[in-house]
Amino acid sequence: MSEEGIENKFSFSVHGKKHVASIVHTGDYYKIHEVKKIISNSSFSRRKKESLRKFLVMISKGNIDTYLKKPKEEAGVSSPTYRQYFQDLAILEVNPILIPKKLSTKNYNSFLSFLKNPFSI
Repeated sequence: MSEEGIENKFSFSVHGKKHVASIVHTGDYYKIHEVKKIISNSSFSRRKKESLRKFLVMISKGNIDTYLKKPKEEAGVSSPTYRQYFQDLAILEVNPILIPKKLSTKNYNSFLSFLKNPFSI
């Protein structure tokens, strides 16, 4: 197989990138305090900034779909709003999955506040 054939076989189509991005998500990983700084320095409205912060906190307490599965009375959102939050975070280059603020390992008492997304799409 030619080198060009190998590259084509392993390159993503636009359609493939869309599906991978819905699993991996774009943006870099941060702890919540770093994300709060990024959001507060953005040009979004005060209301949007608060909604994004709540969105990230709810995801970190549950899973990526927690916000969507909750009824509106319990701070859930519609599918279009849910997708919009992901688009807003992508604009800020913030991954919706946060680094746990109290994460530590055997060799380290504290963990990085920032991690470059290794799955850049």
